[in-house]
Amino acid sequence: MNIFKQFKKINFTFAILLAVLLVGVLVTGCIVENNGLPADKAVVNEPLALPVKNQPEQVDPEKAVIEKYRTEINECASKEDEYYRNSCLIEVAKKHKDLSVCELVKVSNPNITIRKSECFGEVGKEMLDKSVCELAADVAIKDKCVLFIAIEKQDISLCKNISDSYYRTEVCEKRIIDN
Repeated sequence: MNIFKQFKKINFTFAILLAVLLVGVLVTGCIVENNGLPADKAVVNEPLALPVKNQPEQVDPEKAVIEKYRTEINECASKEDEYYRNSCLIEVAKKHKDLSVCELVKVSNPNITIRKSECFGEVGKEMLDKSVCELAADVAIKDKCVLFIAIEKQDISLCKNISDSYYRTEVCEKRIIDN
């Protein structure tokens, strides 16, 4: 009978060891199973959500510009009428020569892009920068912006960037030549 008790004790110990071994294999299998590669050479398909040192935190550009010009933008936001609210934002963009403020110009009708074009045109004139004028989706606003810059700089070569032939020849080129 003594042998039978020892056999039971060995079976129980063996069963526990077998269970621990099985759990270890399952856990290790989950870690190692990556196309047969060991865990230290496994390919991770998902990026880790760990912060990277010495990398600036991502900032929402709209929130950044609002923070930068908080007082003025709050004043614009307080205007009840959309037209006046956007006009106010355009003035803030001109004053600071900052295109990011133009992104705050919103219209309730998505088919109307002229207000944002106005903002780009006004900032382009303020900065005397043709490339800013070209951001305007509205051709007439873009042309007037480039015309203004060409006349201010007395640069006839800028006139060729004006789409409207009348403004290009009769206004831009003629005005620069006559000065």
